[in-house]
Amino acid sequence: MRLICLGSGSSGNCFLLDSGGELLILDAGVPFKKLLHCKQLKSFSRVSGAVITHEHKDHSLSVPDLYKSGIEVFSPLNLKAGKKYRIGKFDVLPFLCVHDVETFGYIIRCATGETLAYATDTAALPPLKGVDYFVVECNYSEKLWQENVAKATMGFRYFGRVKECHMGLETLTGYFDALKVPAKAIILCHLSENGNADNESFKAAMAPYAALTDVAAANKEWELA
Repeated sequence: MRLICLGSGSSGNCFLLDSGGELLILDAGVPFKKLLHCKQLKSFSRVSGAVITHEHKDHSLSVPDLYKSGIEVFSPLNLKAGKKYRIGKFDVLPFLCVHDVETFGYIIRCATGETLAYATDTAALPPLKGVDYFVVECNYSEKLWQENVAKATMGFRYFGRVKECHMGLETLTGYFDALKVPAKAIILCHLSENGNADNESFKAAMAPYAALTDVAAANKEWELA
């Protein structure tokens, strides 16, 4: 099972999950040309479908083009949280996230039997048991957030929305403390692009919770199984 990042953050989010010769697109918030030029895709013949977390353009920009290309698109518009779905060889279970529009995270079981949880643009996570790999938002740390509030680097409304709609490092470490089950890998995604995050310290903070920790960025790939 291989995970490929085409974009992560407010400028656009998109991942490809490659398992058993089939591909599942996780969010489509990058320009369609980027998908067309992706060497891992070559053609869309291997794509089982696309799962979209929510309607914001940094996650759904290329959805109209995917429809036109004959790719099945799954989102809160046509899925129900807590109901299992079969998309090609992938079993997909949506769950509710905490954001300012209806947002789903997804537990995805591959043909190998291993599972990956994908959750971004959420202020909290439900307890997710039996997950091997996490691709999860870690947008800010309390320390950096407070420093930037004091400097007034952005408007007050922006800083309030960060707290209400996004996951902080302290929330995420607390989540894994409570989960008490180490993961095989934790890939941090959707880090702040406005100075509220630090890649290296965030990776180090997550190291006790997984054999592999990393920060998602365009053109990065991970061999997960």
